[in-house]
Amino acid sequence: MEHSERGLPFCQFSLASPRYAGPQKGEIVEYPDFIAYRTTAENLAKYAAQKGTELLVEAHYTSYKRNIEGSQYPVKVVVFEVDKFEFCGTRKSSDQTESVAAPVQPPKPEQLPRSKDTDDLDFSGFEVIDGDPQDLPF
Repeated sequence: MEHSERGLPFCQFSLASPRYAGPQKGEIVEYPDFIAYRTTAENLAKYAAQKGTELLVEAHYTSYKRNIEGSQYPVKVVVFEVDKFEFCGTRKSSDQTESVAAPVQPPKPEQLPRSKDTDDLDFSGFEVIDGDPQDLPF
């Protein structure tokens, strides 16, 4: 776990995520990047900092552009910001532990996605919609 310049605790990690890629490739494993802030980061660092820990993660994605040396255009980086998590599966014994944190290069503080501070959000453009939430197309 690390702290931003403003003292905000955060941790970054990758999770193995298998998916079916069709009959030619079968199942492949991808490793999306996640970032957690505040208490969620502290809890992840304290209780889930082992390679092989099975987690159910609820997250939303956020993105930012990063200039890569030698690249003509900035690259769009997508990370998933953890809202909450739960443990799944069985717990590994302490003699089998390794760090969960994959070697993800932490972004510079000015490249960190905005945290969930809602003090500066403007909701004036929103309106209440009447109706049954079950009728929504998503």
